[in-house]
Amino acid sequence: MKRIASALVKSAGTLRGGDLAQAAWAFATLRAHDRELFRALAEEAARRQMRMAPRHLSCMLWAYAKLHLKERGFASQAAEQALAQVDEFSAQGLSALAWSLARMRTPHAELLAAAADRASSGACTLMPQDASNLAWAYATVNMNASGLFDTVALQVVAHARGFSAQALSNVAWAFAAQGIASCEVFGVIAKEALCRLTEFSPQGLSNLLWSYAKMAVQHAQLIRQVAQQASLKFEKFEPQDVSNLVWAFATFQFRDVEVFDRLSDQTLRVLQGLTPQGVSNIAWAYATLEIPNAKLFQALAGKSASGIERIKPQELAAVAWSLAKATMHSADFFSQLEKVVADRVDTFSSQGLSMLVWAFARLHVAEQELLRALLREAQASLSAAPPRQLANLAWACAVLAAAERELLDAIAEETRARAGAFSPQELSTLAWAFAAVDRRDPELFDEIRALVVADLGAYSRDDLCMLLWAFARLGPNSVKAVYLSAQSVFARQGSSALPDNVENYASVTGLAPCVPLQGARGQPVTLLDLPDRMVIHKPVGWEVDHSDGGKPAPSRISQLSRHLQAAYPSRRWHIVRDSQQQCGVLHRLDVPCSGIILGAKTYAAWRDLKLQLDAGVIKRDYIILSHGWLPPRRWEISARVFWRKDRWFPSTVRVPGGRPASTWLKVLAHAHHGIEAFSLVAVRIATGRRHQIRLHTAHLGHAVVSDGIYSAYAATSSDRTWCQQTFLHRYHLAFEDRRRIRRDVSQTLPTTLSDVLGLLQPRTPGPSSRALRCWRLGVRSPRPWDRAERLLEKKKKEK
Repeated sequence: MKRIASALVKSAGTLRGGDLAQAAWAFATLRAHDRELFRALAEEAARRQMRMAPRHLSCMLWAYAKLHLKERGFASQAAEQALAQVDEFSAQGLSALAWSLARMRTPHAELLAAAADRASSGACTLMPQDASNLAWAYATVNMNASGLFDTVALQVVAHARGFSAQALSNVAWAFAAQGIASCEVFGVIAKEALCRLTEFSPQGLSNLLWSYAKMAVQHAQLIRQVAQQASLKFEKFEPQDVSNLVWAFATFQFRDVEVFDRLSDQTLRVLQGLTPQGVSNIAWAYATLEIPNAKLFQALAGKSASGIERIKPQELAAVAWSLAKATMHSADFFSQLEKVVADRVDTFSSQGLSMLVWAFARLHVAEQELLRALLREAQASLSAAPPRQLANLAWACAVLAAAERELLDAIAEETRARAGAFSPQELSTLAWAFAAVDRRDPELFDEIRALVVADLGAYSRDDLCMLLWAFARLGPNSVKAVYLSAQSVFARQGSSALPDNVENYASVTGLAPCVPLQGARGQPVTLLDLPDRMVIHKPVGWEVDHSDGGKPAPSRISQLSRHLQAAYPSRRWHIVRDSQQQCGVLHRLDVPCSGIILGAKTYAAWRDLKLQLDAGVIKRDYIILSHGWLPPRRWEISARVFWRKDRWFPSTVRVPGGRPASTWLKVLAHAHHGIEAFSLVAVRIATGRRHQIRLHTAHLGHAVVSDGIYSAYAATSSDRTWCQQTFLHRYHLAFEDRRRIRRDVSQTLPTTLSDVLGLLQPRTPGPSSRALRCWRLGVRSPRPWDRAERLLEKKKKEK
């Protein structure tokens, strides 16, 4: 080939126009990239001012485009000559001409418009390959040619079998790229593709599915078959193919963990070839489908961090959102991201700003000054922001405890104006956010309440939990309407809302209660056993399934759950083995503490009790012994509690990132043990954050006795000499049964704690002495919560 090329270079001046074109075509077909030859051919063609037949002109352009050759001025000069004789081009010539200009990134608007008119006029007959090339070319240069695409659509519908697999994929891609929603075209292509999927290349498979995802054309069989066929050749997928396929699967919510595990392996192999958009697409897909893959996310974060200055703002925001969604704390990426965002904050779109704020809020990684700058920038474009962005911004303000008055007022105003456009999830998020920062906007909450009650069936359980919690923060009168409506909706749904893995649920409703748990010393004991729910005493040292707001790991079954499973056979009570529903246990109680636990035997009872918990119907009261003498009055502690779900650390009181938490204290007695002062305190909580009572009392400076986490080491060591367990006991629980009858369950102190009270001396004779004695003997509970305990005797009037 080298000798032939040399000979052609020497004789280029003597060759005819057709010979020049055929020489270029032959070398391009053989992928023989001889730079000297193609330069000589281009110079000779230019010297002759491109005077050659249309078929030779299109053939020569095709050759240069095929090899990605860009000789100076060659393409534009050839396009001008083609425009002069466009009416003489055949269908094949037109398609080659358009394909070449698109591939060489040299769009000639006038020529392409003329070519489209000729191709769609019927003056020349389009063959399947010609139609495919034309559609691909005009979509690539993003040129509107509706008449041409109508002609291509007719060809596809009439002659689908004549299109190759690659041609079908190209047509689908072109229609999707142009946003042309032709149900007939996509239907015909899907039908034909299903018969010939083995003929599709990796690029063809990824482009095909990307097209259907882009146009939101659902076709379950095609998705499954493409996944199956693609899995046979993942190793041959190029970076862009992987990105397109993963994005399409996520858009369709196709979550096959095995497929995604293999795709992640291929992603890591081709990582260096991924574009920034490809990285953001893959990160977004895995985060959206909630597929955990720490190795992949770390690699994508590293790839983004290495070239962060070259990444577009929207792609940066998407990567940040994805890492935050997956709870991936990539220190290198986020530290660099903060610098880039600070310098380019005005270049981000409103959507990008919303995603960034959400990501920073979720991971608590940005400085307050930067966050305020982002919020100010986002506020400037609120009028154009869709509901999801408004909800995300409000949520971020709540999580960061950033009471940006002007921003929240603007969000409230936009919400009131467009409330009907918000989805249930968005309305729930907004309500939760405003309640979390104590922004009481009666008009806004009235609007939300009306929308919720009118269409409550559209709200998921998570949405309802957020709504009930939000309205409960405003007071019992605010939450009542939503709570009653939610109950009626769940009652109408019946077993239709049960998890998919539950079978024959109706056959176990209404059965007689199980035999109560017969607890030996140190074992759980059933205090109340109803047909669909139960109340159990949890002794010290027993672990309860965690309910920190995250999703429990399916393999994590606590000791208490195993005990329940032995007492309530899963063939009758399915929920006791369902770790996703915490095995029916409604709320946690720390391992070193004791007290009453509420549980559900059925899924219907579980939903009902969760509603009661979020609406504030369930009352949980505790008795604690704390260090020091608290002033004898009722206290309310409102301090945000922060903890990490992905690892175990003590909870902390933290404003940015902490969750709202409220604890009420009522001092019952003052006492001392030796020279140390103590307070016996009744506690009620409105929220159930991890270690909330222990953390709040320690934050107040009055840690719980024998608390080995939130108390000083010296204090704990001293406490353990006379009090072996953490002095925290849940003694009272109030809830509604399935007939809406209020149930109050109380329990006296366990012997280990009542004996401790016997070691204390009251501060003064009178109320403190009586309270210690009554609690030690188990004959008294506190007064109603609206009345404080009186620790000092009234002075007798002097005569």
